Amino acid sequence: MSLSPTIASGRYPLWVAVLGGIVFWLVHLTAEAALVGPACHHRDVRWVMHAVTAATGAATVIAMAACVRIVLRARGADGGDDSPTVAGRTLFLGLFGLLTGAISLALIVLEGAYADHVSLPGTSLVHALYTALQQDGGGREGNHALLRVIERLSGIEARLR
Repeated sequence: MSLSPTIASGRYPLWVAVLGGIVFWLVHLTAEAALVGPACHHRDVRWVMHAVTAATGAATVIAMAACVRIVLRARGADGGDDSPTVAGRTLFLGLFGLLTGAISLALIVLEGAYADHVSLPGTSLVHALYTALQQDGGGREGNHALLRVIERLSGIEARLR
């Protein structure tokens, strides 16, 4: 079974699916940055920001679904995963598109949550630790200085002397 890049993705070229997540994240980042100023003065602009987050997130999911289709078709073609053929290259591009799409979707969701001041458990913890580090005067010491904050908060020394 022969597999060309245009057949692999169906109606859209292969690069639309592979680069879709990155492009939609950039659109989200640019639109959110442009809307921050007006959102400070008009509360209704926040709904536009939510709509941008939803639209770019949905578009990224669609691009990821196209990448899944590309991967499934490439796996069914002649040649293995490491094959230096069109099917092998198409499989790599599909997997690359899935990875970048997942990262882009995570960034879109996190940026949307941050813009709306939604508290996420992991990011709230990290923010609290860095705030405590800055209050202790260790803001310029790097990530390894977080250990001192954790030791101080827990009352247990974690380092060996």
